[in-house]
Amino acid sequence: MKKKILMLFVLILSLSSLSLLFLFGVNAEETVEPTVSIEKFNLVFEDNVYLKYAVKFDGVDDADITTETVGMLYFTEPQDTYTEANASFSSDVVGYITISGVKHYTFEYRKMTAKQMTDYIYSVAYIDVDGERCYSAPVKYSVLDYAYAMLGKTATAAPDQNYRNMLSSMLTYGANAQRYFGYRTDRLADAEYYLIEVVGGTLEDGLTKGLYRAGETATLTAPEKNGELPFYGWKNSAGEIVSNSNPASLSGFSKNETFEAVYSAPLFAGGVGTEADPYLIATAEQFRNITANYDKGYAYYKVADGVTEIDCTGWERVNLNGSFNGNNVVLNNVDSVLFNNVGEGK
Repeated sequence: MKKKILMLFVLILSLSSLSLLFLFGVNAEETVEPTVSIEKFNLVFEDNVYLKYAVKFDGVDDADITTETVGMLYFTEPQDTYTEANASFSSDVVGYITISGVKHYTFEYRKMTAKQMTDYIYSVAYIDVDGERCYSAPVKYSVLDYAYAMLGKTATAAPDQNYRNMLSSMLTYGANAQRYFGYRTDRLADAEYYLIEVVGGTLEDGLTKGLYRAGETATLTAPEKNGELPFYGWKNSAGEIVSNSNPASLSGFSKNETFEAVYSAPLFAGGVGTEADPYLIATAEQFRNITANYDKGYAYYKVADGVTEIDCTGWERVNLNGSFNGNNVVLNNVDSVLFNNVGEGK
């Protein structure tokens, strides 16, 4: 008989004897099928490098948690599906710890080396109940992720300056190990990275965030539709549309950035409003949409190639802030001037 199960997983990355642990609760109920999730990552220091996972099981008797029923799987590359069949490594329960009065079972991944500080390890947890295996969603983590968080580059910095100095030296050590062994020198641990997050889509590995160098390319993919609305583009944290492509390949990062998939009826037939890729106009409605863009700043507009005539019956003047290329189009039934107000431009 299937049991009701609630699980919380806390991932801990380990290096020496100092431990920093961040916890939070997850409220969830599952009355039919068991669920598994990996919720948090952390770094602990010992005499070698390893990943340590603290796993909480709710609704399960301790006697039901054995090396035969639960486990962790690890992958050195992203997978289409994360199962035991394609796992790089696996581990069994090695013990337990008590966190905030709650018993957590521990798992360890001991395959880390100094040269692998920028490597992502993909992980899933599982439990077998009544002959059925339930997997968590995959997560990825690296030494670099933790160091950047504690150094204040992607999260609030650790308060101890000596600790931050140690982490910086650790990354330098890792980069030198990469150079010495000729291992992934395109992602050196002492290079500068930026956290790229995706809302409403995924990165090329199927997950939603990762660290990228300025010269690396992040590939963003989103569903083609959100309900009845078609995909329109990707906007950055400033609200600017940076690409209308799906998938979109973005690079040249200079700061941490979040890209969100935008779904709406597009204002124009294409383009992003730059001189090289102007907004394209194919209908009178799209012509009028120039007004909607007036307060967004200077932009470039062009009547799309192949459009020879546009019916402008009931024309109302538009406000233009930018450059307009009519592309030799014929505007029919225009009974007033085209533009009511022209912005000062650049």
